[in-house]
Amino acid sequence: MLLPRRFQAIFALILLVLVSLVLFNAPASRRLEVSGLAVPKLPDSIPLPRNPFGPLSHKPPEEQANSTAGETHWYTDWKWRNPFSSAVTLDENRAVLPPQPPRPYIYTFYDTATKKDDETEKAEHELLLTWRRAWWAQGFKPIILGRSEAMNNQLYGELQRLELRPELEVELARMLAWGSMGSGILADWLTYPMGDPDDAILSFLRRGEFPDLLAFEGLRSSLLCGEKAVINQAVKDALSHPDIKNAKDLLEVLPSALKLESRPNSIATYDIRLVAQTYSHIANTLQNANPEFHLSLLPQLINSHLQTTWQSSFPKGINILIPLNKDPITALHAPLIDLARNLTQCPATPIPSSCPPNNPKCQPCVATRPLSLNIISSYRNDSDAFTLGIVPHPYTMYSLIHRTPSLTTRLVRRSSARNPWLTATTLEIIGHGPSAATRILRFKDAVASSSSSSSLWLTPEPYYDSSASSALPHDIGSPAWQRDLDWLFGFVLPRSALDTGRRDPPVPGAVALSSERRPPPPKSLPKMPSREEVAAEREILEGAAQVVVQSGSYSPLEIAKGGVRALEGVKGGREARRVRGAAEAWSMADAEAWRFVRAWNARRRVERGVWEEEERRFAGSEERGKGWGDWLGLG
Repeated sequence: MLLPRRFQAIFALILLVLVSLVLFNAPASRRLEVSGLAVPKLPDSIPLPRNPFGPLSHKPPEEQANSTAGETHWYTDWKWRNPFSSAVTLDENRAVLPPQPPRPYIYTFYDTATKKDDETEKAEHELLLTWRRAWWAQGFKPIILGRSEAMNNQLYGELQRLELRPELEVELARMLAWGSMGSGILADWLTYPMGDPDDAILSFLRRGEFPDLLAFEGLRSSLLCGEKAVINQAVKDALSHPDIKNAKDLLEVLPSALKLESRPNSIATYDIRLVAQTYSHIANTLQNANPEFHLSLLPQLINSHLQTTWQSSFPKGINILIPLNKDPITALHAPLIDLARNLTQCPATPIPSSCPPNNPKCQPCVATRPLSLNIISSYRNDSDAFTLGIVPHPYTMYSLIHRTPSLTTRLVRRSSARNPWLTATTLEIIGHGPSAATRILRFKDAVASSSSSSSLWLTPEPYYDSSASSALPHDIGSPAWQRDLDWLFGFVLPRSALDTGRRDPPVPGAVALSSERRPPPPKSLPKMPSREEVAAEREILEGAAQVVVQSGSYSPLEIAKGGVRALEGVKGGREARRVRGAAEAWSMADAEAWRFVRAWNARRRVERGVWEEEERRFAGSEERGKGWGDWLGLG
């Protein structure tokens, strides 16, 4: 049956228009080329509009504050033990991390109004920086108070009306500054945590619950704990003490308010009188030099005691995890070996073989008997040994396994095992049978559990600093990376050139040691490849890291919009992103482990970066001392 004539005419007219457009109209790209305009490149994929009649879908969780560092994103939630983060975040590139325990405040008082010469001020700044670094590594938030905080206390006027001994006046001003801030811990800036992180006293202090005003035997007023109301009431009672003008010490006017606890074994105080009595070398130096010269020696002495104390916490030494060690990848694991040698190295000290004041019978570091360095092919849950591991991205791992700078999807899927790194890493603790989901849960527990202070997990690819002014990535061995480790361990690590192929500028304040003090590499190292093979490995590693970092966690649409850098300088950038996606899909558990560790380390750096930004204008900050313009915010 034929259509009516009017419909036939309509269809013929439509067909004529379509044919004319095809035959006589030039392509849009040709018209743009003729006019001299650039042709925009379309992204690989364009999001489809939402179908209003389709099924409902959940929205991903909103982005939390301070949850991004460069290309790394994370989401903090108690559901972090889900094997794969995408089940919680609905985002393949956002890792779920466990909530962080709150850091209790620990305060110290430093009077900047007192006039001092440049050498003394510089030495005291180093001591304050050492104090902040040590307490931060133990899970506290150190804050340095001054006379301005004391003035904020309503009781400061009463203190000013009294004519007291200078030492007692400073002690009471210190208490007033503490009382104006709130509950927490007050420590002298010559008092340091010098013990195992799981020590009972340090665990008690980290809980931050102090209903009474506490002091400790042998420490006098060097370490106090209490709540704000109790602190201010104690100061008020002290100011009304009948014999306050004759008192020489704070404890003479606070006997009834204090609750005395037994002396802690994990707290060391370097009081000036103690230094003169215990460390004769510094005391003798005082007699032959200016009165403040000992302050320039104390930071190095305290730093050496902090590192020696850390070393004594791991009698079995350091375990260096090298899975798949039948065919070792030297370029990947060389930084771990160098870091382990730096950690076991005897630190520079003005008094060799000395012990911290709280542990006079310690075992000092001896260069001829350093801690053992052990190569392990699978993770061991041993709290007597510190574990170092490096988690590569699947793209990086496959590139190094196949020894090729041009990884292909066919090579990944046809010639590569699934999750090779995670399977080898967890083999000793759970065997061959469990699934990849079980393995990733055990690995996350090892990274983020309460025993995480006995292990350190890194990623070989460069990372971006949390500072907004930093646009360049930081590699393993860079000064920023080394400073981050100083704050992680609580002491300045001995510096030595890591085998990264670069020559970074020296780090200010680095401890210079002779090569005789540095321990040798571990004896159980696999057969070392030739220099040519190592150079080839390093080139493959750098190329793979460039693909992983510069493509980052951004979709092709985001890269096309210009919001982030594309794969500039990488041959076949779009193809490299496809191969990276194929590697992640082929080894989902390895990719999840990489994202988790990368986000774990990034969150730690961001947390410290936010705190440093808040404290950078106060005494003891690394940013302090750059000039009055910077201090006043004019720089």
